[in-house]
Amino acid sequence: MPPADAMMVDFSRVLLNKLNETLNESTYNEVFPLSYKYVNTVINKNIEFDLPLIHNYCRLKEITTSEFMEDLINHPDFYTGLESLMKSKSLTLPAKDKLIYVQNNEEILAEFKDNFWEKFQTHFQSEYGFMNFDFIKEHFVKKLVNNERYGFNENSLIVDMKKLISQDKNMFFVNNNFTWYILNLNKFESFDAEDFETTIDKRCLVEDPEVQKIYNSIMDNENDIIECLSQHSDFRDKLSTLYNEEELVKLYGKSETIIVDDLKSLFYFVYKAPNFKSIAVDLEGSLVKKAEVDLIQIHDGAQAFVIDYYKINIVDNDEFLRKLLKVTLTFVFEHEKIQKVFHDGRNDCLALHSVFKICTMNYIDMSNLFSFIKQLKFQINFLTNNKEVLLKDPKSVDNEYMNMLSFVSNATNPGLNKVLEEYETNHTINHLKDKIHGMFMNDVYRKSYFLKRPMEEEWLTYCVLDVKYLINTMHNMIKEIESLLKKFYGRGVKHDELLLIMKMISNGHCKYSCEVMKQV
Repeated sequence: MPPADAMMVDFSRVLLNKLNETLNESTYNEVFPLSYKYVNTVINKNIEFDLPLIHNYCRLKEITTSEFMEDLINHPDFYTGLESLMKSKSLTLPAKDKLIYVQNNEEILAEFKDNFWEKFQTHFQSEYGFMNFDFIKEHFVKKLVNNERYGFNENSLIVDMKKLISQDKNMFFVNNNFTWYILNLNKFESFDAEDFETTIDKRCLVEDPEVQKIYNSIMDNENDIIECLSQHSDFRDKLSTLYNEEELVKLYGKSETIIVDDLKSLFYFVYKAPNFKSIAVDLEGSLVKKAEVDLIQIHDGAQAFVIDYYKINIVDNDEFLRKLLKVTLTFVFEHEKIQKVFHDGRNDCLALHSVFKICTMNYIDMSNLFSFIKQLKFQINFLTNNKEVLLKDPKSVDNEYMNMLSFVSNATNPGLNKVLEEYETNHTINHLKDKIHGMFMNDVYRKSYFLKRPMEEEWLTYCVLDVKYLINTMHNMIKEIESLLKKFYGRGVKHDELLLIMKMISNGHCKYSCEVMKQV
């Protein structure tokens, strides 16, 4: 018997003896509360354990001392002895996951594979090659937890299931809402893109009924926003007397940056909105639960619109502009055909939700795309290099697999400049980031600088640079994702598939903002 195995048999014997003593000294309910914490307490108090022997075992197994306990209570010798001990005391083994994992993972995985694998594959196929990993935990792990034959450590089982799942070219991705997804391009055999998008973009019930009614009217009239607004009593008079497209184009058409803070500049933004295809977005202000939005920056690839909501809402307190802006923003951000590109837009979406009751649709997150590429490269490298080993002897690469999962789960959100430096065509960054971020930390600058009107030129430049290069950068990232997937799966990636991948890995922002708003 290998030295480490022999040691574990001894450890199992000593622990069982100690548990027997404990049971003889106490009265227990029908289910014995054998938790990790309890076993750890027994180990720490048990002077019969040879601590140098434990350290030798850890050295031979190349594990930490904190992992020793899990090895011990998962060991077959300990489980068999524990079963006999419990039976002799007329006690039953724990069954729920709130207790311990006393059965071999291989046996549970065999049942998972036999009973659930086909259902998993069928469901995965119906989801067009995407799956939220929570589905696994809810529909498969929970079934095993509820099976009275088992009582186990859920995390340990989930890791083994991930290993099993990854053997079929399924790859994992964690977005910045810490949601795990499974992706497999080979499952993209056929799908209804429109049907799939409705499963991603769902608005909640938080809305402004009047604004939503106007929005629905605009959508019914093929995006003719001016025509619909002209029929509304709140907007009819000023639109009929002051709205002049030719004058607006002459005034703003050649400008690279438009500060939207009065009637004419807002009219021009309304005029341009139906033509948006893909826009870069960022917000400035206190973007928390009860948000205060100062600015909304939008870049359509040609022009930057810096919407000065602070001036419209607070300085001028203009009800007409406020309402017209709210309708237009609702149209832009809830329109499923207009792609909205953010860099880590979680708080931005929360602020739009809080202040304007908007659920952002067709959302792409650059920080998620960046992390996705890094995670993709790491997994492709691991799965390619260990393809045969994973099929024949997956345990032999346990350490490498755990490292890979750790990298995926701990991929941090990159700063905007890091993304621009790596993927923007000319590697152009926002050179004012460090300076302005330093000023954000000092409340003195809020009134004297950030809320000063007219805006400081430097502050305006910073705001524009935060959105100016996002569209170009996104296209370059798409090319790399396409290249990586093509190399790994051996086929080209369709445009619709890429868009769905991008939307899926960015998904979760709207659900997050809706859930947060319920708590406000």
